[in-house]
Amino acid sequence: MLSGCDNPAVAEGFDRTWDGAFAWLWRRRGAVVVGLGLLYALGFNGRWRITPDSALYVSLGRSLVAGEGMLDGRGQANPSPAGLPWLLGWVGGPGPAAQGVMLACALAVLGLTFLVMRRVGGGGRRGAPFALAVTGGVAVSSLFYEQTLNLLTELPFAVGLMLLLLGHEGRRDRGWAAGLRAWGLIGLGFAVMAAFRSVAAVVAAAYVFSELWEAARNPSRRRWAWAVVVAGAGAGLLVWWLSPAVRDDLRLFVWHLRAIDVGRAAHNLWLLLTEHLVEVTLGLDTDAATGCVVSGGLIVGGFMLLWVRRFWGVLWLANLLQWVVFLPEGRYCLPLLPVLVVGLLRLVGMATQRLAASHRDRVQLGVLGVLLVGNLIGVGDAIREQRVGGGEQGFYTVYRDGKYTAVVPAARQVQAMELPADAVVGCPEGVVPDVLSALTQRRVVREGSPDVFNIDVWLESKDGGWRVRK
Repeated sequence: MLSGCDNPAVAEGFDRTWDGAFAWLWRRRGAVVVGLGLLYALGFNGRWRITPDSALYVSLGRSLVAGEGMLDGRGQANPSPAGLPWLLGWVGGPGPAAQGVMLACALAVLGLTFLVMRRVGGGGRRGAPFALAVTGGVAVSSLFYEQTLNLLTELPFAVGLMLLLLGHEGRRDRGWAAGLRAWGLIGLGFAVMAAFRSVAAVVAAAYVFSELWEAARNPSRRRWAWAVVVAGAGAGLLVWWLSPAVRDDLRLFVWHLRAIDVGRAAHNLWLLLTEHLVEVTLGLDTDAATGCVVSGGLIVGGFMLLWVRRFWGVLWLANLLQWVVFLPEGRYCLPLLPVLVVGLLRLVGMATQRLAASHRDRVQLGVLGVLLVGNLIGVGDAIREQRVGGGEQGFYTVYRDGKYTAVVPAARQVQAMELPADAVVGCPEGVVPDVLSALTQRRVVREGSPDVFNIDVWLESKDGGWRVRK
């Protein structure tokens, strides 16, 4: 059912260049699993790492639980997918339970990554060492680690993408039962992705395009390609009808594409090369020159995925185009981390395959050591923030350089006033309304709004901080 680049020869190529490293890691699999478990346990303390996006999801979740629909902290309708707001509302907002949900998503991503990569690596016992190497590479990524502590959509979305990739691998199996299981996983993956992020439409478009590409190269696959196109078109129409977020984002993307600003696109590309992609790879900030070299390696490794699984490479290129045209951000790479680890392994393996075995091992271990150390430094920094002394106030003094140090206690003052549920909090410029709304569990009106005269309490600046005034 799959053809062309989707064949077992890929596993043989990895075996030739990484056989020793994979075998060494597999022999120590027990220590690897225990070590990763301890690493993630160190970061778990239930403290909320506030961001404007996570605050928006918390506000939307509170509104959903109250039966008011998708209303943000200012009481305005929001078209975001309801998956994460619903989850946060169901577990009672930010706290240990919400962080537990993120950890469960991370565990699901890692487990599915192992299953997918075991098949890519040759299946069964043969593919297990390769699968462990890729899964471990994802687990020690500082980007992946940090997102388990945040309340954002990337991790749940990644669960859906990995279900899709597992279903895509299942299309290699013969028989109607295997086909039904494979397409069921693909459909489930798309449903999970659509529930959390509108960029599921980009994944769907990449999947259809990769099928058409395969059909153009192999006429015997045209029947399958048309089936995927028809199914994709039907699913696309359904998502378009059900999801305002997809409609809004697609209109915005098309607008950007039509009125493309070369300067803006160049700026986005520069940010990708010098900031976002290098952080995804190394877990650290670097100078611009180093960033371009490292990011260029990640881009090339992602491009080489076309020779591992056609769909993986097309998806990577589609996302690069989207980030350059629309908006770059390092965390957007998180769902693609498992395939990007494969791309980097392939890149380093091919670059060193002509070296003598002893020299090749040293070079490979050196490259992996740099990547591992850089990411573990990032992981250690996240753990330091989570474990800082002084309780919650001490945590917010360190977190994001104290950005929320004054807002959190002011919000606690509002909660201590025992205001009615429909009370309105006013805030000046300099405070994100959704952040204050999520912390106070009240609707927030910004200074200059027509509703400013209906507020019950007012947050005002004093001595570099904030105080509450009735």
